[in-house]
Amino acid sequence: MAALRCWEGPRQWPPPGDCSYPGSTAVVPGVCQLVITADGTFTFPSSLTKVSAIIVGAGGGGYYEYQFEGPSDGPYGGGGGEVLYVDSVALDTPINVVIGAGGAAGANEALATDGDDTLFGATTARGGKAPVDSDGWFGGDSGNGHTSSGLSGGGAAGNTPDDYLPGPGYLLSTFPGVSATLFPASANGGVEYGKGGTADWDDDISIAPVPANTCTGGSAVVSYDSDLDENIPESAAGSDGVVIIRYAAEPGLAETGSDSTAAIAIGAAAAVGGAALLATAGVMRRRSRKA
Repeated sequence: MAALRCWEGPRQWPPPGDCSYPGSTAVVPGVCQLVITADGTFTFPSSLTKVSAIIVGAGGGGYYEYQFEGPSDGPYGGGGGEVLYVDSVALDTPINVVIGAGGAAGANEALATDGDDTLFGATTARGGKAPVDSDGWFGGDSGNGHTSSGLSGGGAAGNTPDDYLPGPGYLLSTFPGVSATLFPASANGGVEYGKGGTADWDDDISIAPVPANTCTGGSAVVSYDSDLDENIPESAAGSDGVVIIRYAAEPGLAETGSDSTAAIAIGAAAAVGGAALLATAGVMRRRSRKA
């Protein structure tokens, strides 16, 4: 006898909901996510339930000035992109999306550039700033104005705490006001959005890779190479912007594989039909007794 199966596919209960919008996937049971990394126009149908969005501007580029022991020698991080939240996205309405490009890295006379803004309909998340020369060089401010107090860049969630530590960004669940249902901590994925770019000056260091579309400011380092007996400067571009859409998944299928709503409707029809048969049988019995 074949083993009974409650649900075909991955073994999980309750069965996952349906992420019906093209390109979206389930991040936790009952919550769907669409990550937009390219320009386009998007229309979210009214059949979706509770659509929300996180919009993040691009990070500013990192920069170094290194003139071999000059007065302004050093690495400087770019600012992180601004993070914004839209609780209820307009449905059945075309929404134009423009994804901001990360600011270019700079070196000496070739200055770094600011990150571009990310647009989601009428909402604009500003890009992070490039490092600036203001009575001495400082890291770039974040898109929403959090400042750098030294070498590293400001972040979307705060100023830089010191010369070498960048300003913090946001995990999706930590942005003020987000829906706890659509943005639970379990669906963060360990990604911090809008973090400032790191700047450091030390032996044998390099720029750590940054995940794409995290809107992080570009980093910069000056590393002493013991083999060459010289300092090696480098800088990186800021990370591109992003729009993250979350919505509630549609109800999953019943255990039989059929649509649960349809099953309920069929059951209701059967119940009505059964009641009609019983009523007819009662009339026939009453008629037979009178006869």
